[in-house]
Amino acid sequence: MQDCRTLAVGVLVVQALGAVTAALTHLMLHGDGSYFVYALCVGKPWLLKWAGLANRVSVYITTVIPTEWLGQAFHLSPLGIADLNGFIFYLVPALQFLVAMTLVWRSNPRYLLFPISQYVLSSSLSFGFPTEILLAPGFLWICLFLTSGDRVPGVAFLISLCGLVFSHELALPSAMVAIFLALQAAHFRGHARREHWRMLAVSISSASILALYIYVRFAGGGAGSDSNAIYVFDPRRVLVYPSLWIMIFITIVASFLFARFSSRSNGRAVWIVAVIVAATLPVLLRLTVPAFDFDLGRYDSGRTVIGLAMFFLSMAFALLRNWKEKGVASAPREANGILFALVVALATSIGTGIAFMIDWTTSIQGLNRVVSTRTAPLAPTFIAATAMGAYLDHNQESAFSRIGYFWALPYRSIVLANGHEPAHIIYGPVNYLEYCHSAHYISTERSIIPTSTLDKLKDFTCNYIAPPPQHATRDKIMALVRHFVTRLNTAFPMPTTWFGQRETRFCPSPRPLNGGTLN
Repeated sequence: MQDCRTLAVGVLVVQALGAVTAALTHLMLHGDGSYFVYALCVGKPWLLKWAGLANRVSVYITTVIPTEWLGQAFHLSPLGIADLNGFIFYLVPALQFLVAMTLVWRSNPRYLLFPISQYVLSSSLSFGFPTEILLAPGFLWICLFLTSGDRVPGVAFLISLCGLVFSHELALPSAMVAIFLALQAAHFRGHARREHWRMLAVSISSASILALYIYVRFAGGGAGSDSNAIYVFDPRRVLVYPSLWIMIFITIVASFLFARFSSRSNGRAVWIVAVIVAATLPVLLRLTVPAFDFDLGRYDSGRTVIGLAMFFLSMAFALLRNWKEKGVASAPREANGILFALVVALATSIGTGIAFMIDWTTSIQGLNRVVSTRTAPLAPTFIAATAMGAYLDHNQESAFSRIGYFWALPYRSIVLANGHEPAHIIYGPVNYLEYCHSAHYISTERSIIPTSTLDKLKDFTCNYIAPPPQHATRDKIMALVRHFVTRLNTAFPMPTTWFGQRETRFCPSPRPLNGGTLN
């Protein structure tokens, strides 16, 4: 099982490098992170954002509060807060992974394959988008490993379970698996030691955590996640995941070639070639084939894949823990094949991450150019995202459209100004009234954003009228339906009241499809 330990260390190093990369590239400003950072900069992160996401409070405690404290202590600028918040946000999963490693490093190193698979096959593909579910797997594997061996679930288990339950709603199914294993461990150890109260204590504590979650949810603490809950299993979003599909393809092909041609004499060469090809192919596709957009799916698809991977891997862990006769693999060659597939998948994930980072760094450079290019004295000028082409070169404009999430552009623009008056504030074709209604929470005394910028942003968000949402596919379908109904009425006249003229409008998505571009 030394190979499992080596691969686990490699995964830990990759996560640590990801945290450093986030700090060096302002990565926390991607997507929702722009508003997270903006709320920190104006001194009211809880009221502006997290009060509506109280059911994910463990993310607030582990990433937002430390950023707020350190930002105030060291008087950081807005970009400094963005970089610190990004570093902490991606460092916490690495620390969780490290804790999980230490729990089974000596006693059951074979169990390391589970958090390794979790990261390689799901979490790593979402690198770049700061979704709260990225912290859930760490809590899960700490919980599960605290029920293994001779351990009796105690305070550490309950703290980790609370973090798991209050990380993301998609973590709840795997939390049930963790509770089941904890009850099983408490029953077995308690019966052996004549301490029957242990199972009762775990039962009451776990039920209390779940009851608290339900109370917070029904009290409005999860209102911020209501608007996009329906999209979690929307196939139009989940299946649009180029990073996942290219990983599956490369891993299957590489595993087949490994099984067919690998031998003791050329084994190391096969591993090296496979890793190099897997890591470079996504980058080459990004540079040569524009259709391969590795920015897509890092949020919409990624969170669903992470939640599903957590549940199925936790179920597999539960089965393995109760099947002690065999290990993870029944033969050395089979174990070697599993490790090879995971290494190739990890290399592919790194390659897709690099392809994404090329787009991100290019787009943030272009946006920074727009924000800092002053065309009118003093006051910032609000310009639409569609009008940015005059300031960007072709590569920047292409990368900017691929990154998407145009709703967050005003907040990203203001943070990029780094405490100064931005020359331009870019906005997307969305409704900003929610910010208008909550802007009074901002503390001008604690804000490091200029007061004049805050006033102008509030005035803009309260008066801007977004264009009606465009749904090209739906509009085409409805046009065909109307045409069919018209032809039917012409052929078979009937009372006009049978077919009304009123069309039901669908509620627009808070995050448009295709990475933020309207379609």
